[in-house]
Amino acid sequence: MHMLTKTSNLRALTLALVAAGALAVTPPAGADVPGSPHGDLAIECSDCHTVEGWTPLREPPRFDHATTRFPLSGAHNVTTCADCHTSLVFDQAPDSCATCHAGDLEGVREPDHEGLPTTCESCHSPSGWSPATFDHDQTLFSLEGMHRTADCASCHTDGYAGTPSDCFTCHGGDFNSAAEPDHDGLSTTCEDCHSVNGWSPANFDHNQTAFSLQGAHRVVDCQSCHADGFAGTPTDCFSCHESDYSAAAEPSHEGFPTTCEDCHQLSGWSPATFDHNQTAFSLQGAHVSVDCQSCHASGYAGTPQDCFSCHESDYDGAAEPDHDGFPTTCEDCHQLSGWSPANFDHNQTAFALQGAHRAVDCQSCHASGYAGTPQDCFSCHESDYDGAAEPDHDG
Repeated sequence: MHMLTKTSNLRALTLALVAAGALAVTPPAGADVPGSPHGDLAIECSDCHTVEGWTPLREPPRFDHATTRFPLSGAHNVTTCADCHTSLVFDQAPDSCATCHAGDLEGVREPDHEGLPTTCESCHSPSGWSPATFDHDQTLFSLEGMHRTADCASCHTDGYAGTPSDCFTCHGGDFNSAAEPDHDGLSTTCEDCHSVNGWSPANFDHNQTAFSLQGAHRVVDCQSCHADGFAGTPTDCFSCHESDYSAAAEPSHEGFPTTCEDCHQLSGWSPATFDHNQTAFSLQGAHVSVDCQSCHASGYAGTPQDCFSCHESDYDGAAEPDHDGFPTTCEDCHQLSGWSPANFDHNQTAFALQGAHRAVDCQSCHASGYAGTPQDCFSCHESDYDGAAEPDHDG
């Protein structure tokens, strides 16, 4: 008890002498102030304390932190001493960020700092935690395009150490949910089609595949051909266009070959480019402009090539002249340019036309048809004979 009283009196006396200026508390180098809780601190007590008591401290203290190994800057200027000096022995305070801010590091969630280096100064400045200045471009994965604005946790859901750098590992969910087009069967190397600026526009070059896109194929929706995915998509026309083939009406394609490219171009179904002249029946004259169905009403396979098979109704309906008894080889009288003018050469028959016979109407002689027409004059001209008056032919 006596020793405690003596120590207290010594401290009081020391403070009194300091206040009176009679005692300097700056000790020699390496010395310690008797009874100081601050360890080796070579400054005057009065720089921080007043004679009224150890607390409160002088405001502001005359202590200059810039003279230490840890000059204060930024947010460190406004923090309380006790935040860093948890012990009164001031030179025991750490000078590394992580030692003081381990608690801040553990509590960070945006982004979670698990796996990040503990050199806080790599990303942060003394002015505050944000904005952070971490330069991702100094890593093995430089941030470009949309990656610059993505939330860190989008890629670093499991921390930072060992984060994969390939697209699919992060974007497998986007790949699997893609609908236009469905990516089933597509390569998982996203960069083959997409840029870091976004999913669209996609820059997949179909011309680098076994099926180069030309004509109308350039603007068609991918799913039109890839409804069942992309792997193993057929490259022949009919596999994709069977429904178009079956539904074609003008003309009906029944009996047609299924090699669509024989008639159609990649620019569209029409105009069709089928060359009938490459078949056994070359189109000439009026046949060039006639509708396909006129001859192919029953389909295309086995279509007859003789005139009468198609033109029987024209033959039967002919009136000037009536064709009853005529041969059914239409080409004997008619040309491919049309029914008229007819070019029947009567001189090739047993009755060559001469004189006035050349201009007479066929029906004048062939009123009863053509088969068995008599060749003698009287058979046709009996009425002329009977009606003759000058002279009267009677007898």
